[in-house]
Amino acid sequence: MGQDHWERIYRTNDPTQVSWYQPEPQLSLDLIRRVVSDYEAPIIDVGGGASALVDGLLNAGYRNVTVLDLAPSALAIARRRLGSRAGRVEWLAGSVFDVRLHPSAYAVWHDRAVFHFLTDPADRARYVDQARRAVRPNGHVIVASFGPDGPTRCSGLDVVRYSPEARLGMTDVAGAQAPLEAVLKDEILRMYQEVADQPEGTFHFYHGREAATLFGYSTEWLDRAPAGAVASFAGVGNPHARSHLKAGETVLDLGSGAGLDAVIAAWQVGPAGRVIGVDLNPAMCVKAQAHVATTGMQMECREGGMENIPVPDGTVDVVISNGVINLSFRKRRVVEEVFRVLRPGGRISITDIVSAKQLSQSIVNDPKLWAS
Repeated sequence: MGQDHWERIYRTNDPTQVSWYQPEPQLSLDLIRRVVSDYEAPIIDVGGGASALVDGLLNAGYRNVTVLDLAPSALAIARRRLGSRAGRVEWLAGSVFDVRLHPSAYAVWHDRAVFHFLTDPADRARYVDQARRAVRPNGHVIVASFGPDGPTRCSGLDVVRYSPEARLGMTDVAGAQAPLEAVLKDEILRMYQEVADQPEGTFHFYHGREAATLFGYSTEWLDRAPAGAVASFAGVGNPHARSHLKAGETVLDLGSGAGLDAVIAAWQVGPAGRVIGVDLNPAMCVKAQAHVATTGMQMECREGGMENIPVPDGTVDVVISNGVINLSFRKRRVVEEVFRVLRPGGRISITDIVSAKQLSQSIVNDPKLWAS
């Protein structure tokens, strides 16, 4: 798939007459909008050529767009079409294999023009490696290809056709963080179990009554709550400050830990209300339920992850969470799950850690730092 071939295609054909031309690539735009709402998010269109996707992205308000193509002639067509706006785009001419892309540079990798031309498995592996390096953790790879009933050739070249189940061989990109995610889960379980079992220990984050006081929990609450729940507190803020819980409501405490937030929620919703905790650690669920029970209230705790909340659709009035969502590799999935379980008009009160800048790869790859 050489540069000369594509240069000849674009020099001898009207770009609006080639078989892959789309006056407005609506599906690609919709998919990108679905996965990234930050208009500063870096997006790369691989094999973008003369495609109008770059126009659509700029029109939608995205301000950090890169277009990569093997054929300089194709990029020149797009630049002329954009006129003065072309200066707002980074243009890269070269092979996806050889062009130098910064590590973890992109939030979205989009390609509807290159992958199906990679008939050599070794080339597909090189492509996956490049995408894996260039896409940041929690980023998205959007790749389109010919389906099982599609053509076997395009623009005079052989192509590979894929079924939906084949997933374009790109599962390695999405799964590149899977081993680290499993290690992180184990580290989270270990660390917060240690806080619960040895609250008098030394940790590199605030915990216990000192932390709860720092974050605005009232003295009345802390004096009234079970001592074990207070001592094992490991939150990062106070979700009750804005939760405005009402008697009779159903509350979901996401990442309920030793149960201090569940205790406070149970007091507020009263006997007619309901508190559901979700935690990765079944031992923490048992501990939380025991702490709540000592106050004369009730709580149901379910073992599970926040990426697949074990609660039916539309059954919760309020979701509270305290320093948990930052632990997930799949934060968008967590948010989707939160909205799934909420009733219409439901509320969210979350306290969490927010980074003001992109984390270095050394931090991303350190489970102990993620877990804390």
